[in-house]
Amino acid sequence: MSFALLVVLPACSQTAPTPESPPDLRDVIEAIFLGSGPLAAGDCVGPGVWVSYPRDSTVTLQIASSIDGAGRQALESAIADLTGVIAGRFRLESRPNIEADPLPGPLQITSADVAADVIVALCSPGGSGCTKAELIGGVTLNSARCVHRVGTSSRLKVHELGHAVGLCHVDRLRMPAAVMADPPGASPQDRFTSLELDAIRAVSAANLEPGATRQMFRDAGLIK
Repeated sequence: MSFALLVVLPACSQTAPTPESPPDLRDVIEAIFLGSGPLAAGDCVGPGVWVSYPRDSTVTLQIASSIDGAGRQALESAIADLTGVIAGRFRLESRPNIEADPLPGPLQITSADVAADVIVALCSPGGSGCTKAELIGGVTLNSARCVHRVGTSSRLKVHELGHAVGLCHVDRLRMPAAVMADPPGASPQDRFTSLELDAIRAVSAANLEPGATRQMFRDAGLIK
């Protein structure tokens, strides 16, 4: 029987990163899609399995009126970057929404800047934002609501979008500039890095479906 599961993924406070040489792409894939391996830093929608939107679906990012111009531009650039690497597995598009904090419908992601009291109510203590994802059957993304405290960076908005498409945190010490590095804001980078995009491209092109396990990723040659 199918069921819906809501998962809240918090954004964390800032800590200065330590630069490292680029890690193995297979470790990046394991960290951001499964939440395991040497680069993993947790906060996954579905730890241990791949979660994604249904194949051939169209997913719409609704950008709330509370998002400023810089945030809108960063989100639209991120959607363009993701569209270029998801290999047509599903379609991503963006459009403005006149509401300040809209709620997502099926196959929608919403992105909104909200007051501090909303962050306190929805997210973890001390967080700057979070993503509330709805899963069908525990593995298929149906919708996601991304909220960020007013005044936070464009990077945080792109970071939460990453969670909304099923990505986990990576180690901020090994990949300090990565959008999915924990915590967001650890560097000026506000777009997905080439390593992150390469990881998304590789997984999207593989013959896998939502619910794929670590062993399935290994059998596909995606991880060690």
